[in-house]
Amino acid sequence: IQLKERTCKSSRVEILVEGSNWGLACNAIHFIDLLSFLSGQLKVDVNESMLEKKIFKSKRKGFIELGGTLTATTNRGDFLKLIDQRNDNLNFKTIISFDNIVIEIDQQNGLVKEYLKGESENYNQEEYSLPLQSDLTGCQVIEILNNNDPGLTSLHESSGFHIPLIQGINQHLSTIMQKEIKICPIT
Repeated sequence: IQLKERTCKSSRVEILVEGSNWGLACNAIHFIDLLSFLSGQLKVDVNESMLEKKIFKSKRKGFIELGGTLTATTNRGDFLKLIDQRNDNLNFKTIISFDNIVIEIDQQNGLVKEYLKGESENYNQEEYSLPLQSDLTGCQVIEILNNNDPGLTSLHESSGFHIPLIQGINQHLSTIMQKEIKICPIT
């Protein structure tokens, strides 16, 4: 929430997510959600044209994974770039940029660095821990059971970025498989 208070005042938010074998297809929606949350924009356009023309096995039976690059943009110019270089051994990183500020998130080591663009050697660094989804879900359920607003995105708003992602992935898979894909086989 603290970050949103800073990004919502900016004219544009850019997010880069990069690594190897991090589950681009099944995790893309979380980063599109993040772009929407930080930018305050409820509609995104998804570009799947730079995804690899190959389908990978998912760690979950009956589902697939994709590699390559997927991008998303908002009407005001916010930009998300997701890169999964399947054949490399890149550490997973997330970089959020807005105004003249860069924030690098290293989930594996629990570190966040913040610096001004072009001054990456002069940074502030803090430790952080990402809560488990199972811990967050319990809090949301309690709020709902107590008839409180759980602070979740509405279905209508959420569909504004889920549908373009699902359509983009289905179009990509239809091209690869040379048949129409109607049910998106990602988790």
